[in-house]
Amino acid sequence: MNARRLGLTLKNRKYHEEVFSEYKDTLLAMVHTLESSGHFQEGHSARVSRLSGELAKAMGLEPAEVEGIKLAGDLHDVGMVGLGDEILRRAGKLTEKEYDVVKHHPTVGAALTAPIRLPIAIAPLVLHHHERYDGQGYPAGLRGTAIPLGARILGLGEVFDALITSRAYRKALDFPQAVERLRSLAGTQLDREIVDLFVRVMPAERWQTIVKHGDNLRP
Repeated sequence: MNARRLGLTLKNRKYHEEVFSEYKDTLLAMVHTLESSGHFQEGHSARVSRLSGELAKAMGLEPAEVEGIKLAGDLHDVGMVGLGDEILRRAGKLTEKEYDVVKHHPTVGAALTAPIRLPIAIAPLVLHHHERYDGQGYPAGLRGTAIPLGARILGLGEVFDALITSRAYRKALDFPQAVERLRSLAGTQLDREIVDLFVRVMPAERWQTIVKHGDNLRP
């Protein structure tokens, strides 16, 4: 390859990197807009990202994998943009029909995140973060280790943040109560090994740090 062709290749690579970076930032801004407009808990995605990153590091995953899982945590609910305001603004529990609509958001999110280029693909993590370890989740009904590891990690982060924050139809659990709830879900909804890891490496004080900074991690 001569110098001119090499220069063009490097220029094209830089251009594509800039395009993908701008696209990623656009998706992050979409999530931020959803959360800040009150459609769902503000800071939720950032907290899931931080918690998932902590667990991924504690598992000894490579830095590139950790960063991919963290970004997937930031974007795991980006598919919610495809839902209507009536569902997004619902204060109480969803009807069965509305819940069926909501269950499409991982598929939409996976399509939106598929163009993002990283050493690991984050779209499968976004797609499968609502799978259950017992195979009763969605959208594919995957079971056990057939669920990507990053998606299993995100699944725990999603559940724990939901437990620890208030909803219109229930109060937040305190940290010990939420941990006990996680333990009760180990082996059914959640991967038991990841639950055990969480219990070992995530004391209440560390979680409070994540909560404190979660709302400050958005663009």
